[in-house]
Amino acid sequence: MKHLNLKNTKESMAFTTVSKNGGGKDPYPNRQDELSHIKILQNKFNQVVTDSKVKSFEEREKLYLQITGEPGLRLKFDSLENRKIESKVMNIREIPVQNSTGDVENVEQVVMSLPKKNANKFLKKLEEYEATLGLPNKNPTNNDLVRSISNIEAVILESFWTGNTEWIPTDAEKVWCEIWVDSVDETVIADFKRLVASLNIQIKNEQILFEERTVFILKVSKTDLSVLVKRSDHIAEFRKSVEVTPFFIELDVEDQHKFVDELLSMVEVEANGIYVSLFDTGINTGHPLLERICSDEDVHSYFENYDGFDVKGHGTNMSGVIAYGYLEKLLEGIESIKIPHQIESVKVLPDRGANDEHLYGAIIQESVSDLTIDNPDRIRVYCMAITANDYALTDGRPSSWSGALDELIAGRFDEDRKVFVVAGGNIAPPFEKGNYPDLNIQTGISDPAQSWNAITVGAYVNTEDKNQENIASFGQLSPYSRTSREWDNSRWPVKPEIVLDGGTAVLSDEQAYQDDTTSILTTGHDVTKNLFDIIWATSAATAFAANMAAKIRSIYPEYWSETIRGLMIHSADWTPEMKQQFLQTDKKSDYTKLLRTCGYGVPDYDRAINTSNNRVAMIIEDELQPFEGDSMNEMHLHKIPWPTDLLLSDKFEDVKLKMKVTLSYFIEPSPGEIGWRDKFLYQSHGLRFALNGHSDKDEFTKKINKKVRNSKEDKGEDPGINWTLGKNNQSMGSIHSDIWEDYASEMAAQRYIAVYPVNGWWRKRKHLGASHKKARYSLILTVESEKVDIDLLTPILNEIKQTVNIETEI
Repeated sequence: MKHLNLKNTKESMAFTTVSKNGGGKDPYPNRQDELSHIKILQNKFNQVVTDSKVKSFEEREKLYLQITGEPGLRLKFDSLENRKIESKVMNIREIPVQNSTGDVENVEQVVMSLPKKNANKFLKKLEEYEATLGLPNKNPTNNDLVRSISNIEAVILESFWTGNTEWIPTDAEKVWCEIWVDSVDETVIADFKRLVASLNIQIKNEQILFEERTVFILKVSKTDLSVLVKRSDHIAEFRKSVEVTPFFIELDVEDQHKFVDELLSMVEVEANGIYVSLFDTGINTGHPLLERICSDEDVHSYFENYDGFDVKGHGTNMSGVIAYGYLEKLLEGIESIKIPHQIESVKVLPDRGANDEHLYGAIIQESVSDLTIDNPDRIRVYCMAITANDYALTDGRPSSWSGALDELIAGRFDEDRKVFVVAGGNIAPPFEKGNYPDLNIQTGISDPAQSWNAITVGAYVNTEDKNQENIASFGQLSPYSRTSREWDNSRWPVKPEIVLDGGTAVLSDEQAYQDDTTSILTTGHDVTKNLFDIIWATSAATAFAANMAAKIRSIYPEYWSETIRGLMIHSADWTPEMKQQFLQTDKKSDYTKLLRTCGYGVPDYDRAINTSNNRVAMIIEDELQPFEGDSMNEMHLHKIPWPTDLLLSDKFEDVKLKMKVTLSYFIEPSPGEIGWRDKFLYQSHGLRFALNGHSDKDEFTKKINKKVRNSKEDKGEDPGINWTLGKNNQSMGSIHSDIWEDYASEMAAQRYIAVYPVNGWWRKRKHLGASHKKARYSLILTVESEKVDIDLLTPILNEIKQTVNIETEI
């Protein structure tokens, strides 16, 4: 039976965030000699102004200032961006330094631009601080800003560099770099291109537009970068262009035409408009297993000098799994099979030579746009298993590529939200026996799989060779899989979200190697030599994910992309082997380790599409307006059909239930290296969910919504829910999921679920005019009993019938 799609369940309420208890530690340093401190800062600022008047900087109308904080404390960088004096924060970096006790702490460092004509206005802020020192019962003006600053100085090239400084080009060789400009204004972009042309710097046509940032790719030397800083007022940051690392396979397998012919006689391809859009090396549509899956007209290439057909093999390898899943199982036991989706392909990697540096975010955006223009009515799942490790950030920070994916998936340009599965990246064999799984824990997710809105796919072992010794066994994390274990858990999303089969590696002495028997059979690209090939690691896992997502879309074509993504993750669970590997106790901190290694587990297709008597899934698709101006705006309170009386009855005495809630939505990104705090948050907005648990409606809403409280003391009642993952693990990224397990009687009062906003740049950066925007979301709730004879579905349907204002689609 299909899931229950609930309508008309919400009550919209005016909303104000509940403040956190306590003021906490003062994040700014206390200055013992305040007068001496301000004099030093004034002198340093004046020196930068004086130095800017030399001839080499005359073309610039603005100053670049490097402003540094104190180790382990905050720099009040939100006060450095001021529209009245036209100062702008160009980038914010955290520099690790050793403090006086020998510990390593981060120092926040800002590059700020300021029109030269307004230098005195910034100096006035420092003078106002000095003038108001020593006033009784009053802090000096601009107190937090001034005391947070330890140094003001002129910028150097490294001030603009994001990433390892060893990647900064030399003058011996020009290399491709990303240049981030602080504007999307057409005049600024045109002026910058003219400057680049006048300097004879090679520039590619690709560019990416973000809010207040445009990204170009230039072939530059160190001197070129220095000249750009001297002559442009709009440099925000430099980054090394990433080099993609596709995972290719070459293996000769004996032709098995008779098996293929027999399988084809049992295959029915349903032309229902569901497509997987694959960005890879192309597809060989001449393969007999793919010719009905992908037509020649659906094979495209980004490159003018290459056609869309596959000469390297990886795209065709991916396509076999996307179309058929476990091809070997189908060949071994021939039975009728319906394939509810087809494939369209865009070649985004060249046929020959090294992979040239490109703005891959721009390439994917342009390719998606072209596919949509050609066939606007197709329902799509997008799939990409190419990632970058060389010169890439793997610590969770956004890149131009991941940011481009986020705005593409959110439909910033076309209002079309998308389901996009991305490989988490691979660790290359051979593996040292003693390093598994420590190497996985230490190796961060590849670029662009840190994307908040994409479904990032890791790998686990579902294909192994029991006749050989494997480094990782059935149900465990694949040795190829990367993780987000060492990311900042308070800042970056859980990655990967799901894991699927990527095979394992076979041990030989103290090392483990990729082996045919522990990999996945798929289609080969050179049909003159073989029809079959193998694929493994997160490429295979991502192809399996695309296959599943497309099948879910075929069952629920009317569901939003947020819901399809939500169902994939909501249906996932950890294998017993994963828990044994990574979950030492039931503490929330140990669940963090499991989450950031294996995501939410292995998705289950049957659970993703079916509701049964003992397992009921309810889905709500809605939208709210998080902000109005610079204030919070509204929350939604959904009343769900709930068989309270039945759960309190003798029939359910001693019956345990499991409730799972998943909230899925897409954010619009702000990916520049600008601190991701306060008004510089990466996400446009955030949403959270809450259940009333044991508390009634009024007490519950007071607990989460300050707007409905009658007094300071009227803080509502705690719902009393012992979540499996806990609030901290619920709060990262743009998909939130958790589990509540308890006796039926303890869940009997659970009738309400709230969705409410948290901060984002839509609210904090008012001048961008986005605070009025609405945010779509999908809310998925399942309740289940392990006892198959327990009927939860019928009483829930009866509740729906008895509730006048709730409708459902079944």
